[in-house]
Amino acid sequence: DLQVEALRSGLETIVARHEPLRTTFRDTADKPVQVIALPGRLDLPQIDLSGLPQAARDRVMGQLSRESARRPFDLEHGPLLRLLLLRLTSESHGLVLVFHHIVFDGSSVQVLLRELTALYEAAVHGHSATLPELDLQYADYAAWQRDWLRGDILETQLAWWREQLSGAPPLLALPTDRPRPASPGNAGAVVSLALSNELSRDLETLCRQRHVTLFMGLLTGVLTTLHHLSGQQDLSLGTVTGARDQLEIEDLIGFFVNTLVLRTDLSGDPALHELLERVRTGVLQAYANRDLPFEKLVEELPERDLAHTPFFQVIFSLNDAETLVEHAVGDLTLEPLPIESDLAKFDLTLRAQKTAQGLLLAAGYRTELFDRTTMQRFLTTLEGVLAGAVADPDARLSELETLPKAQRHQLLWEWSDTTTAFPRDEEVHRLFEQQSQRTPEALAIESAEGWVSYGELDRRATLLAHRLRRLGVGFFDIKKRIRFTDTEIERNNTKDGYKKIFKAYDLE
Repeated sequence: DLQVEALRSGLETIVARHEPLRTTFRDTADKPVQVIALPGRLDLPQIDLSGLPQAARDRVMGQLSRESARRPFDLEHGPLLRLLLLRLTSESHGLVLVFHHIVFDGSSVQVLLRELTALYEAAVHGHSATLPELDLQYADYAAWQRDWLRGDILETQLAWWREQLSGAPPLLALPTDRPRPASPGNAGAVVSLALSNELSRDLETLCRQRHVTLFMGLLTGVLTTLHHLSGQQDLSLGTVTGARDQLEIEDLIGFFVNTLVLRTDLSGDPALHELLERVRTGVLQAYANRDLPFEKLVEELPERDLAHTPFFQVIFSLNDAETLVEHAVGDLTLEPLPIESDLAKFDLTLRAQKTAQGLLLAAGYRTELFDRTTMQRFLTTLEGVLAGAVADPDARLSELETLPKAQRHQLLWEWSDTTTAFPRDEEVHRLFEQQSQRTPEALAIESAEGWVSYGELDRRATLLAHRLRRLGVGFFDIKKRIRFTDTEIERNNTKDGYKKIFKAYDLE
């Protein structure tokens, strides 16, 4: 029994507590200025879907959620959050929350849910929630960051990134299903693959043994997979890093992440343990220079090709924090509902999530470039690479198996078991003639240009044979002409043997 006004009250209090949720950005003299509005009434539109069958309700809820996410925000007039309450049944509701990334990040989700739980329970029971006062607001953090990141600190980090990205290929040559358009769109889709608990545990064990983090181990697998698919040895990927490294900002809602470019050299066919060390060194160096905002990097090292994103087109992240799970809020049960995104910000967005059942891999992709089956094969290949790394950490990239054992067996044995019994004493062209007489309308050959039936193929072959006969072409029986026995033919069945035969009869 959802208390709608208690929910609205809790959300209004959160918006009042956290200034970013009341912030807009006004363009003044060609310079954006933040404007923080006073707290006010929160718009919480409601739609009743309870009259629909369950399948229709689920479908409409997904559609409304995606439409809400697709709708642009007005940065100047706001608000930069969008809420929607869906009534599914008398005891079931769906709450859709959409935030502009400029005021919200992944860690803000936990802050919001923690505070909303306390505020809702207090409102239902008729007393005030005792949330701790916020000593700082996001504007204080932004002012501190701007004041700190200048002078020698700014120039040192900027110089490192200039050197790090000097000569880096601007585009990852990943094979696509369709040509890259001149201007990328944002239509996307997501596929996922769950790794077994055994493989997930073995991968974590390998990372501990090699003194690298799980993120570094997974990143090595992603790089290896991209290398096998593209043939490229100089790879740049993106990742996101949190900046909540001060105690004072842990309880703030806002945007505290930065984007890093991770460039890795895969040349020389390194062994996996060597590549792990390269990745480890590169990640640590990038994180040591992580304070430079990515926007500043784009400004200082501009790339003007609008057909792709600057510096990287593939981004990878690992969420090793506790996932949002079902929990109680007073008399309510709150559970997250995954909604598959149909928006793509990059060519390929790879995410790994730790769960109780093992690692869950997800690939978001641009549908204008890739088919769903292509992305499913990509994740399967990545799974094979990770399994191969666990099985033989000393293998070189060229030696690494890229298919899981089950799929490899299916491909090499099950699907290749094409043995068929047929009369061994019959000549092939006679067998074909018999088939064309039995099923003249059956499909014999299919290609991009069309298809041909057995009857039509037999007719064309006959016409071609008569044409060749008229031109003087005859049947050449090498055994009769050379008068070799079967044993001698077998003995001469080598490259040198055929050269001897052809030379004897002046044949090319």
